Amino acid sequence: MKITYIGHSGFLIECDSVNLLFDYYEGSIPKIEYDKKLIVFVSHFHHDHFNKGIFNLFKTHPNVSYVFSSDVKTTHEIDVVVSENEKVLFENCDIQTYKSTDSGVAFLVKVENETIYHAGDLNLWLWNEETKEDNQSMQENYSKEIDKLKDIKIDIAFLPLDPRQEEYEFAGIEEFVSKIEVDTIFPMHFWNDYSIIERYNANHEHKVVDIKRKGQQFKL
Repeated sequence: MKITYIGHSGFLIECDSVNLLFDYYEGSIPKIEYDKKLIVFVSHFHHDHFNKGIFNLFKTHPNVSYVFSSDVKTTHEIDVVVSENEKVLFENCDIQTYKSTDSGVAFLVKVENETIYHAGDLNLWLWNEETKEDNQSMQENYSKEIDKLKDIKIDIAFLPLDPRQEEYEFAGIEEFVSKIEVDTIFPMHFWNDYSIIERYNANHEHKVVDIKRKGQQFKL
């Protein structure tokens, strides 16, 4: 399996039988096999997770399909539209969704004996400028969704690590790791501030993948 960090929350996962593209927003999509199935996932409508350029992929990848959260509005034909807490089987991918703490959904995808989790904007969004009550509500909502994953062994997780949260920048991943058995974590949504990855790894036993640039590839 090869994983490419494209930018922000965008990743390409190249499996033996299928390629998975999550939340493409910016950066260059690497050249992949022309005739291998490509499934494009969009977790929600925010501009930093949904680039309409993905609809041009059919020009270079004739075997492309789209799995969209129901909050994304488009006139293009979408193969699978999902809301929160849905389970569907599509192209040998077992897909489960979870309710985001912002917009849209998170995806849990089981394919080729691998369990892959892409959080989208499902994160513990705590902010200094929010009220204590709002942050408490956020904490409860995040914990409620993450607890649904407790009995699932996750091979690869893509999780937000956002420096804008200041003192709370590690909160989402810390709770996730404390509750969920996960082998490999790719940080995302860090707004090109790669230093947050170094800060996290310097202070935590369960390290995240050390991403250093857009287009960087990893083999697992």
